[in-house]
Amino acid sequence: MELLEQTPTFDRAACWAVLSDTNGGQENNNTISRVSSSGGTMFGLVISSDGFQYTMGPPSLYFKEYGEPPVVRFDELAQSPITTFTATPKSHAVVLAWAVREGSEITAVKLYRAAGQKEPYLLLGEFAPDSTSYADRLVRNGKRYYYRIEALRREGAAVVRGPVCATPRMRYGIW
Repeated sequence: MELLEQTPTFDRAACWAVLSDTNGGQENNNTISRVSSSGGTMFGLVISSDGFQYTMGPPSLYFKEYGEPPVVRFDELAQSPITTFTATPKSHAVVLAWAVREGSEITAVKLYRAAGQKEPYLLLGEFAPDSTSYADRLVRNGKRYYYRIEALRREGAAVVRGPVCATPRMRYGIW
């Protein structure tokens, strides 16, 4: 609450300053952006009238590693031919699913995978415009993978969604 009282104007920069609070690097239970053995801040989110920004993980660590998150604009989302894009972890697989906006004139969908946020994306495959899912079985359990999808429009433009991420995990069962 102290930070809120000290902040005269709430623009994006001020919101991220509050969300990235580490009390001068001394993270504790009184700071907003924290990491500890028992848990911590899972994400940060700033919403404005034209879009939103988010971090996966504590904002203070995200900003150190990647800089300011890009703005996801509401008007661009509304025009996107891909309406949803998800990555669901399974044992030794990640199931990718997407939906294409009805009436979108796309010619193909391309899926890409990266082994890390700063790693290059490799093409997994190109799919027909009416396809809606793909199971990536060339993954290892316990390793996080990042995915993006690209919708190719008839006029040649491409629209990219993502990244989404998933970590395949071994499932345990009693037989």
